[in-house]
Amino acid sequence: MYITLPTTSFLLFLLAFLTLASVFVTSNHPRSGDWNLVASTMVLCSVWTFGMAMVEAVSSLSEKIIWAKISYIGVTFVPTFVYLSIRNLIHGEKISVRGLTSQFLFPTVLILFVFTNEFHQLFWNGYVTGDPKIHNVVFLHGPIFWVNIIYQYALMVLTLVTLLLAARNPILRQKSLFLSAALLPPWITSIINIFGISI
Repeated sequence: MYITLPTTSFLLFLLAFLTLASVFVTSNHPRSGDWNLVASTMVLCSVWTFGMAMVEAVSSLSEKIIWAKISYIGVTFVPTFVYLSIRNLIHGEKISVRGLTSQFLFPTVLILFVFTNEFHQLFWNGYVTGDPKIHNVVFLHGPIFWVNIIYQYALMVLTLVTLLLAARNPILRQKSLFLSAALLPPWITSIINIFGISI
């Protein structure tokens, strides 16, 4: 395995490490049982960013595909965990095992499509290699990729609506608006990236 360390990879590795480190540092402090939901979200964010860093860092197409698949574990489950965490934080909702099962069924099916893509090419239907000096690759999107995007963005909108409705309550207003502001930049970045919007 040949690895280079472009600036993007370095920053993603750093972000993955800091996110994971924050989980371990804060795990020693008193917390509620709901901490597991937040900690799981952060661990999945680390998997996502570490996988993307490796996609940028490795040189062969087969290795890039493997790391992209690993990163999709985070990509696919993070929106669900964020939504459940926000519902729990704002409304104090406890999630039952049955509720968790129903919430994670769809992302699990999507992950199965990602990891079996070679057999059906419904998630990525091709790959285009770019500049050989920087070993970049463009993943061409199949129909299941777009199903995933619709699912993720629907959860994003649902999360934002939950926060904005909670902001009507004076007690929750500051927390809700802060969380809304924190969630918007990565979502906007995702939209720009997915749809190739030039700014």
